[in-house]
Amino acid sequence: MRGFLFSIACLLTVHSAVAQCEGYNGKRIFSGNTGQGHSIIPSAEGGFLLVGVSDAANANDDDWVVMRLNENLDPEWIKTIGFSGTDEGGRDAVIVELPNDNIAIGGFRLMPTRRANVVMLSPGGNLIWARELQQFYSVPRALMPVDDGSLIVAGTLNVPQGVSEDAYVMKINPQGDINWSHRFDSGNGNDHFYGLTEKPNGNIIVAGASVGFSGSHSGMLIEITSNGAVIGQHTYNEGLLTQFLDVKHLEDGHFLIGAHQNSSSNSFGIVMKLSPTLEIVWQQKFHQ
Repeated sequence: MRGFLFSIACLLTVHSAVAQCEGYNGKRIFSGNTGQGHSIIPSAEGGFLLVGVSDAANANDDDWVVMRLNENLDPEWIKTIGFSGTDEGGRDAVIVELPNDNIAIGGFRLMPTRRANVVMLSPGGNLIWARELQQFYSVPRALMPVDDGSLIVAGTLNVPQGVSEDAYVMKINPQGDINWSHRFDSGNGNDHFYGLTEKPNGNIIVAGASVGFSGSHSGMLIEITSNGAVIGQHTYNEGLLTQFLDVKHLEDGHFLIGAHQNSSSNSFGIVMKLSPTLEIVWQQKFHQ
């Protein structure tokens, strides 16, 4: 039997999310028949919100499993969200908490190809709405709430299936309807979005990777206004395969980038600091 397994020593890390757990050192196992934890965040109410997948409720298919945990990682509630048919609920699921304490989850279902879905839950885990955002091969990889109660969704799609993958970003209103969307196709290879951040003026920075714009896999940043107008595009290429996996706007106006880079002989993790105009200030590579 395989369950969710998190080993903690002050820092709890699952997928790309990191949440601080002061005064706790141990582990929690939440068992199903099979289970995977995908994303965990600190909650404004204290404790944590976690999303993953498990087949505990449906032996034939995986479903989303959402948990609210207290500071000691004990579950306050556990909810299962499943779809009909041959779906897997949503591997690579991501979770965010909105200013009104509602909870948004992004992932995909198999119908039979991957279709992007976003689900909105109440603070107590009750379903408010569920929306299928893309009807073909698509995966949402990042969610970000904005001040007007809307959500920014970014990820990857492949339409028609079998052609190169493109990056997409969209804004959906509090009811789950799409306000605007953009698809980025460099025309030569796969393009992906992985991270989101918001500037004080409401503009959105989307981080990802592109092949076609520079001829090799490069880090990519796109700036979009809150109304959906694309006003800037930047690629970063050092002759190596580079992917920007996350971006964060800092109080001093600079940006932090988490990235991954491959050379012919090594694989690196990278942390970069960019200026307010998105120029590289410094970067640090980490590898074994």
